[in-house]
Amino acid sequence: MRAPKSAPLAGYNPSKARSKGQKAALAQLNTARAQKHAEAHEIDGNSKDDDNEEDNNEEHVPFEGSAMQIELLEERVELYEKGYRNEVKKAKWAKSSLDKTKEKLEKERAEWEEEKKVFAKRGREAGKEISELKKKLKVSNLTHSNLRADKENLCANINCLNKVVSRAVNNKNKAVLKAVENTKKEVNTFQVKEKGVVTDSVQDLARDLVAVGLKPGMVGPAVNRVLSAAGVNVNGTILHTTTCRAIIKGGVAADLQMTEAMKNSDGFVVSGDGTTHRSLNYELHFVTVNKDGSRKNYFAGITTAPNHTSQEQCDAWERLFRRFTDLYNHSPLGKQKGDHAEDQKLLAKLLENLKRVWDCELRGEEAMLDMNMVLLASVIMEATTATVYAAGGAEAWASLSPEEQAHHTENVYRAIYQCIGQNAFESLSLDQQRTIDLFVWMGCEIHKDLNTVKAGAVAMGKWWEANNVPGPKKLLNRSNKDAAKLGGAAGKNAKEVSVGGAIKATSIAGALFNHKNDKTGQHDTYKIFMEEKLGCLATFPDTSNNRFQTHTLAAEQLIVNLEAYKDFLCLVKDKKEKRNWNNLEQNLWDALNDLPTLHELAALAVYSQTISVPYVAHVCQNPDRNALDMGPYHQDVLAACKAVINNPNVVLGADTFHAPATLGGGQFYRPEVMYAVHRMAPSLPHLCPLVQRFFTGAYEAWPCFMTEFAAGGKIVQLTAEERKCAARNTTNDLNESAFGIFRRNWRFAAHTSILYHNS
Repeated sequence: MRAPKSAPLAGYNPSKARSKGQKAALAQLNTARAQKHAEAHEIDGNSKDDDNEEDNNEEHVPFEGSAMQIELLEERVELYEKGYRNEVKKAKWAKSSLDKTKEKLEKERAEWEEEKKVFAKRGREAGKEISELKKKLKVSNLTHSNLRADKENLCANINCLNKVVSRAVNNKNKAVLKAVENTKKEVNTFQVKEKGVVTDSVQDLARDLVAVGLKPGMVGPAVNRVLSAAGVNVNGTILHTTTCRAIIKGGVAADLQMTEAMKNSDGFVVSGDGTTHRSLNYELHFVTVNKDGSRKNYFAGITTAPNHTSQEQCDAWERLFRRFTDLYNHSPLGKQKGDHAEDQKLLAKLLENLKRVWDCELRGEEAMLDMNMVLLASVIMEATTATVYAAGGAEAWASLSPEEQAHHTENVYRAIYQCIGQNAFESLSLDQQRTIDLFVWMGCEIHKDLNTVKAGAVAMGKWWEANNVPGPKKLLNRSNKDAAKLGGAAGKNAKEVSVGGAIKATSIAGALFNHKNDKTGQHDTYKIFMEEKLGCLATFPDTSNNRFQTHTLAAEQLIVNLEAYKDFLCLVKDKKEKRNWNNLEQNLWDALNDLPTLHELAALAVYSQTISVPYVAHVCQNPDRNALDMGPYHQDVLAACKAVINNPNVVLGADTFHAPATLGGGQFYRPEVMYAVHRMAPSLPHLCPLVQRFFTGAYEAWPCFMTEFAAGGKIVQLTAEERKCAARNTTNDLNESAFGIFRRNWRFAAHTSILYHNS
């Protein structure tokens, strides 16, 4: 059999793919086939020409072998054919791989063409950039050449400057020396005047030195000595008159500042106080300005007064404000405060009326500016005619002096202002009228405590007579004691006018231990003894001056250290040559050994620790507290007093210290006072009713000094914004302290005027 022929692959030569062994095997196989075919042809005797031609065309190699060899050869042929087929497959695979490689090559060639285009574009751009850089390089080279030329010029200038500097060294040294000399002259010289006028800094310095305590005549010498010690020369002299004028000028500036603050304020409060000094009455004035929730106090000055009546105080305020308005137009009067004296309540009414009159005048002036001139002229003509007629006619008017005519004319215009202003006021809404008419009066909170303590002491003093119990021993002064020894009506009258009790005892103790005149009494002797006895330096309350809480605090001192005070009085007696007391010392000894007086001292101390001390501490605790908000706290005061009245054992019983009945419910400020009272209580049989009566008197007095907080009153009806605008201090400390400064300054420089002091 002939092996089937396979079509050769394109580009592949099978003969080249066969090995030499394969070729030899095929040749032998072909030879064997030809031999068998020849034998078959001879036997049959039939052979064909075509077959012979094909057989003759092939080369025959004689082969000799058995059938087994032929089979082996056939197997080998099959193996070779199988290998051939595998090679064909490999060729196909190689062709496929070649095709893929060609495709990949074509793709990469396309990508390379794209990249070639990109690189070509970039090359063109780079060429452009290179050309631009060449241009810039050309410009830079040009600039460099210019800079080199400039550098050469600068070097030349530097050389010139170096030469100038080298020549200027001497000039510089000369200028420095000259400047130093001029500076020394300026620093070491204090100029009092510039162009013949005292400088503002010198006037400020003079005012500051007087404020710290120097007299006007001492300012100039003090400045000279201080500056001389500092190596400064004084060019000029600060005279006594220069200092006084500077102070008065500062006072005028302060008045203008206060008036400006009042003009721009949300509301302002006026307060005042009065005193007597060397038989003359003086009135002191303060103004508290409220602006944007903050308060600022201004000293409005001290004025003299013929008396202390309400009308005179009102006139003083009117004169004061008219002086301010002459400096800075008119300003409406806002609020007022004082203590609870009846003259202060009447003064508040007078000031309220004065405020209404001023408001009408100011409103009338503003309304006149908008009136028709014809109507205004007729009103003025009518009022002027009435004034001339009231003066007695034209002849009588002509006979008046210019001053009198000016006075009548001023009254005419004021009447016109008030009439027109009242009409303008009535045209306003009710809310606007209420705001304009708003006028609030308040008393000092500390005066409330002072007056209620006084009321409690008076009520306690009446208890003895009302219950037929012998009261405190009367403590007669020396004159009354001498008169009592003589007997008769004078002696009887001397006993009747004399008093005793706790307040009298504390007054005597204050005069003996801490007299306002340091040459009278036992001042330092008392302090040294008490420091040795008690282990601390003690100062007795100043009852010889009219100060708040001094009597209640003095009662506490006497109750706590009763035996120490008795020992001190014995020491005072033993130190004297005649071993006796004077009348003041004898009265204090009698008071400290008088059981009814000790009753009253104990009751006064109990009220002090329960009500008075907590109340004053609360009032003075926060200086920014608005007194208009104190109404609810005063109701707490009444409740605390009522609790003691209903049950005195809350302050005298065994549970006093476990649950203190103090105002506010806090602990006692001085528990040792209450311990001393409880220790003495068994020997004071009337202490409980006396405490009850004292608190009753204070309870009944408190509403009299709380009228401004009454239900339906002005303060209760105020809005939060109105309370803020009318805010005022809870105490009258500003006026009290200003009077203290006034007295001290006059003791220091008695010849100074009120104008100088106010400035």
